[in-house]
Amino acid sequence: MAERIIVGPKLKQGLTVVWLPALITLALWGLGWLNSWEAVTWDWRSRLLAEPGAATDDIRLILLDQNSLDWAYRENA
Repeated sequence: MAERIIVGPKLKQGLTVVWLPALITLALWGLGWLNSWEAVTWDWRSRLLAEPGAATDDIRLILLDQNSLDWAYRENA
């Protein structure tokens, strides 16, 4: 015998609070309307949540231009 599940008003409210905003957000994201807002808030989140690390000399920067790449190709094939 199958039991009948009774959905109470609190369960309906809970589902509405969870699913309705989720569906609206997915629709806005799918349409691309959240992209500009995401770019703006990225700076805020980075400043608030990022923890700066200690400075180190282990990092080096190597810049290559096309002439350098051409020279390396000629010299090293």
